[in-house]
Amino acid sequence: MNNRTGMQLLNPKKSESLIPMSLSTLPKQIEARLPRSAKDVPWIRTVAVGSLLTGVILLLSGRRKAGVAVAAAGTLFALAEEPETAKQWWDGMPRYVKSAKELLGKVEGFVEQLAEQGETVRRIIRK
Repeated sequence: MNNRTGMQLLNPKKSESLIPMSLSTLPKQIEARLPRSAKDVPWIRTVAVGSLLTGVILLLSGRRKAGVAVAAAGTLFALAEEPETAKQWWDGMPRYVKSAKELLGKVEGFVEQLAEQGETVRRIIRK
């Protein structure tokens, strides 16, 4: 190592392979980018987002049970992060269930009509 230039030889045979030695400034650069304390990091939100993304990846890769389990865990973490939102969601649940029930009723009626029309078309074609 040459103390004057702060350079280190990668390959002693080739003098062109010099890289600057800036390892002393690396910890300062890392420290400058980190939050001031662990309290500044939204850990619950970070875990929730990571779990949800992992769940999606598992679902897309065909590992349904694991994907659903990890996504459910991520959802629980997200709900823990925002308890007021979770309470509003829980209070609104009866409306969501009612809306879903009405939607399923409409879809069921549509499917029944479609089946009846399909049967009518089949009878016409057979004649």
